[in-house]
Amino acid sequence: ENRVIELNAALSELAKRPVLDAERHAADLKALETQQETLRQDMIERMAALELSSGQALPDLTPLEDRIVALEIRLSELSDALSPPSAPEPVAQAPGEGEEGSKGSENDKGEPSLPFELVDVEVRGGAHFALIDDLKGEPRILYPGDVESGWRLDAIDGRTAIFRHGEVTRRVTLP
Repeated sequence: ENRVIELNAALSELAKRPVLDAERHAADLKALETQQETLRQDMIERMAALELSSGQALPDLTPLEDRIVALEIRLSELSDALSPPSAPEPVAQAPGEGEEGSKGSENDKGEPSLPFELVDVEVRGGAHFALIDDLKGEPRILYPGDVESGWRLDAIDGRTAIFRHGEVTRRVTLP
């Protein structure tokens, strides 16, 4: 009985602690932003040094620029993943959404579309998750809070997955 009382007290103490440490999140985000700015400044300095030291044409920097863009996208995804989830807003489902034709780059309003297809929504062991198929044909499991190609899985409600990309929200319902 004493051990049960001790465990209940420990459980109550743990329940009082916040799940997300806002100060640590802010510090981590600031460190990532500082690192990104340092890398950007370093690249600018190196490009300037190359231009000064070489009277010849500069090498093709497209791969380097692509890598920087990829790192900025990853930083954005990490920032979204670290931010606390917000309550999903009710959004009217546009005609045709939730069907297999949900892949693409933009919809009729010029807003971005999902760059993947929702294959299934499941619950196992009490954990809800969505199975998606990206443009490369590679299946992937997403849990609420996970980010794929800039789209965050906010919630799963029955057979509906709610994705958010900035201010754009998409509700995809499986038939």
